[in-house]
Amino acid sequence: MRRRSKITIITVFLVSTVARSVKSFALISPKLQHSRNLGASTSRNLGASTSRNLGASTSPYTNSEGDDLLEWSVDESDITPISLIDGDHHDVLKEFSEMIEIYQASIVDRIHAQEPTSRFTSDSWTGDGSRGLTRVIQDGTVVDKGAVSTSYINSGVLSPGRAKTMKARGVNVPDDGRYNAAALSLVLHTRNPHVPTFRSDVRMFQVLDSDGSVVDTWLGGGADLTPYVLYESDVSAFHSQLRSLCLEWDMDYDGMKKNCDEYFYIPCRKEHRGVGGIFFDDIPADGRGMGFVDGLVKSWMDVWLDHIVEERQRVEWTEREKDWQLIRRGRYLEFNLLYDRGVAFGLMKENPRTEGILVSAPPEIKWRYNYEIEKGGNEESLMKVLKEPRDWV
Repeated sequence: MRRRSKITIITVFLVSTVARSVKSFALISPKLQHSRNLGASTSRNLGASTSRNLGASTSPYTNSEGDDLLEWSVDESDITPISLIDGDHHDVLKEFSEMIEIYQASIVDRIHAQEPTSRFTSDSWTGDGSRGLTRVIQDGTVVDKGAVSTSYINSGVLSPGRAKTMKARGVNVPDDGRYNAAALSLVLHTRNPHVPTFRSDVRMFQVLDSDGSVVDTWLGGGADLTPYVLYESDVSAFHSQLRSLCLEWDMDYDGMKKNCDEYFYIPCRKEHRGVGGIFFDDIPADGRGMGFVDGLVKSWMDVWLDHIVEERQRVEWTEREKDWQLIRRGRYLEFNLLYDRGVAFGLMKENPRTEGILVSAPPEIKWRYNYEIEKGGNEESLMKVLKEPRDWV
């Protein structure tokens, strides 16, 4: 009798654990409708067991009544489950591709809600086993220029340089290998210098052997802020959300933050592009990795659009602040052209899709010879954290 009870308990535990795993990695169906009250509460049907309070008791996103702005409600009738079968690489890539396509449309809709006149254009493309959709908005009230892009590559040729870089990271890459990939990326350059530029992406990469069999599949991505006027509370809130997400999925926030600080660095200037965030690569495409990436994409608009934009968009700026924004945008472009791996990888292809690769460039920039920063003000405060990254949480 005692043995039978133990078996029953173990069975119940396993069933509940599997159920939670399946629900955690759920795709939103196309009929999903967003219900939100910006600045008050954010209630969306974004996943079964992913209904959670990311900040818990330390969340910086609460209104005057103490309601958490990041709490998600769930209608399970709107959820299409994903079956994440360990080792079934092709199914995982297909499901990831479907997921980012849905999120692309969702992000565009949420930005449209803040833009009274400007709308995203759609530029779909195909070629050489690849396809994608580049959504671009320009001259908006909030977004001066922004892009939300998806790309899918089937059986691409792995260049010797790319293979060497991957091997240096300990990835098993055959010399004559090919690859499949899917990615969702966004960059949002703002009109108001009090609102930071936001960049983020998630991607899945598969390495194939000469026979077309999958050797390995992994995930990468990140999210980071580039402010022009430093609001320390905004940066802390941004990092707090990322840290909470990492803790939930047992990911290394400190390591990912360090990676971000090191990656978005401009050696010739001895300064960082922005105030960082997280940056990661080589995460296994298993249930835990997929759950983390899914949660990251869901969080993108919560802190940037619903919190920072909502709070700072109404602040009037000075001519000096605008001038400073354009100068810092010049640094943004310097990094992209000189040091960004994604830009370099895209432009190394035989027939690069240059417009899409350089879509992250700011719409307007300035370079001032020997520009002297304003002492004792915002410019000096910002440069201190760009020279020496700090812990924000």
